[in-house]
Amino acid sequence: MKLRLATEDDSDNLIKFYEETLVTTPIHLKLHKQGSFFFQYKMQSKATSTYILVDDKSDKKIKAMVNLLFREAKIDGVIQQVGYVTDLRIASDRKVILEWTRFLLPTLREAKKAQDCRYIFSVVGEAQQQAMNAFIRPRNVRRELPRYYLYRKFSVVSLHALWPWALDPLPSIQTEPATVKDLPDLAEYVSKKNSHRTPNYHPSPEHFLRNLELWGELKIEDFLLAKDGNGSIVGCTALWNSHAHEQFIAVKYDSMSLTLKEMLHLYSYFSSARRLPDVGTPLNFYYLSYLLADNSDIFYSLCHKAYHSVPKTHFLVYPHFEGSLMSQPARSFISSNIKAGLYCLLDPEESVPNFLKPRVLSPAPDFELAFI
Repeated sequence: MKLRLATEDDSDNLIKFYEETLVTTPIHLKLHKQGSFFFQYKMQSKATSTYILVDDKSDKKIKAMVNLLFREAKIDGVIQQVGYVTDLRIASDRKVILEWTRFLLPTLREAKKAQDCRYIFSVVGEAQQQAMNAFIRPRNVRRELPRYYLYRKFSVVSLHALWPWALDPLPSIQTEPATVKDLPDLAEYVSKKNSHRTPNYHPSPEHFLRNLELWGELKIEDFLLAKDGNGSIVGCTALWNSHAHEQFIAVKYDSMSLTLKEMLHLYSYFSSARRLPDVGTPLNFYYLSYLLADNSDIFYSLCHKAYHSVPKTHFLVYPHFEGSLMSQPARSFISSNIKAGLYCLLDPEESVPNFLKPRVLSPAPDFELAFI
């Protein structure tokens, strides 16, 4: 087995390998990427590396992969490089798994040293039992693996429909699409709202503008702004649809998700409920990115406006972190959730940083669901 860096020439093979592994959630999903496999990484950072494990003695087929990317963020008052591990995929082969565990920690150490990085984060879903058993609660403590330390639990919330008795947003909150002239005020607002978050990828308005430019396809016109009577921004969100680059194809529904699917199908005949697709068909949804608000009424107004702004075939998704009272889904919505955790990857002997220690009702981290 040989570990090497992937290049654009590996894009097609990576797409094929990526589809072989199902994402285990209440709806079992197969991810199909289109165009360049590396698009999602490049819209976050220029410092990104994808490592692949190939069998150099036989067909040179990809057996495992992982992506590491690094972005500027503020932690403990210091702007520094912060890493993120995503798209860890391993073939169901004992030999491959053993080889991969031998490579993983040295690769992380080397990448952290090269980027002068202290902290690396990753997301693991609670339903991903293989990953949970291998990394979160490994049985074989003799294997040298990174220590996954739980930072915050969160849920991927999906908004599927409004109940007939759903409340209208407060009329005093104006919710409207953003224009180019709103960009300076929006940059200031995003920076201000993220100032107490850890990690914080938008410590200044300049960071927001730089990140928006790097994202590329997310434009100022994709933002919805909530404004008060004085015209000041009091909330925002951006509608992002990744369908042109990746599709989440339903493979199997568990009993609870199947019940939700059938209920939404029936309810859609006399409401604006968004149906879930049949098996073999992609999910249609928009991410609520940059979802920030001054209070829960504004948060609801943004979700309500976003729901009526997207096509009637699409539902909405956003992250809700445990302890964040404002981002709980409103009872006016029919919603579902998928539980996951944001972890910090530490060396086996590394002490736990102070910012990772639990705090009651601490602000949610600066986190984009579209990036995981």
